Amino acid sequence: MSETLTMEEIERKFDGEWVLIEDVETDEKLEVVRGKVTYHGKDKDKLHLQAMKSESDHLATLYIGKPDPKMEFLLNF
Repeated sequence: MSETLTMEEIERKFDGEWVLIEDVETDEKLEVVRGKVTYHGKDKDKLHLQAMKSESDHLATLYIGKPDPKMEFLLNF
């Protein structure tokens, strides 16, 4: 996938999936506005592998939709 999508388009197309977005554009709050989805799927480990292979300097990894209540998150700052 090489077309640039807005965050609204990404949310509609990839609900319930992890997405890797390259060439990310953000707003003043650093929220994703648009970018190119280069991976999407249910497997977070595959997403991380794709992110490590990326040559883009501007990446975002996001879960689109409501998380499973059994899902655990670790925030790194």
